[in-house]
Amino acid sequence: MHFLFGVDEVGRGPLAGPVIAACAGPWSSNVAGLRDSKKVPKNSLGQIFTAICDQGPYGVGLCTPAEIDTLNIHHASLLAMERAKNHLWEQYSDWPIKLKNDDIGLVVDGCYVWPSLSDVSHCAIISGDTLIPCVMAASIIAKVTRDQRMRNMAKEFPGYGFERHKGYPTREHLEKLIDLGPTTQHRKSYGPVRRALHYKDH
Repeated sequence: MHFLFGVDEVGRGPLAGPVIAACAGPWSSNVAGLRDSKKVPKNSLGQIFTAICDQGPYGVGLCTPAEIDTLNIHHASLLAMERAKNHLWEQYSDWPIKLKNDDIGLVVDGCYVWPSLSDVSHCAIISGDTLIPCVMAASIIAKVTRDQRMRNMAKEFPGYGFERHKGYPTREHLEKLIDLGPTTQHRKSYGPVRRALHYKDH
């Protein structure tokens, strides 16, 4: 194995919006300031994200709230990661280096990999986004991509504050969920959303 790729996801905990995953290549390791997305200052995220994108191709995958409700968040997260890896692999002809599967290793942040992952050497590493540069890059890509999606969602569904809490169960979000009711982008299988739906029906 000569080239290491990283996969990470963002958005398991929110009550609304998709779970988004990213797959980043070894070229992303060259970016200054690279670290776990949760530890990057907010005013630096965009700059580091752009620097990662400038280094080479990356993949993004997501699962919608409806898919999360059908599959559960665990399986939806794995599917989003699989889609992110496949998205990057589809760009193979544009890669700056030509690779065979025997040359590739894939590191997934967390405890699990998706069941169908068998074409390359792989492993799951807890806190991989704090240890391995390509996983750090994937975490930043996933976070910036999801945050922008939630800002766009705030324009489509004004009043919920999605641009601030990004769908997480803050006090503001929980109050608006009761006042305004769930949107089509809320995860109906999550307890607070179920309760809001019940409250609205009664």
